Amino acid sequence: MNHGISDNERKKAEEAGIRFYASNEEKELAYLKEGLARTPKERFLFLLKLMSMQRTMSKATHHK
Repeated sequence: MNHGISDNERKKAEEAGIRFYASNEEKELAYLKEGLARTPKERFLFLLKLMSMQRTMSKATHHK
């Protein structure tokens, strides 16, 4: 059973904006580069979103 995708399917996926990475390190580097390219306002709003998610997760794990 082959779980890979054909070259044609891969090309269509890349055109749709899906990215493929050779390793986790390459993926992490791409995410870091994207993060550095953000404006200060985008970074701040992203931080607020992360803080909100952290509070939600904290409530979910401490509530019994």
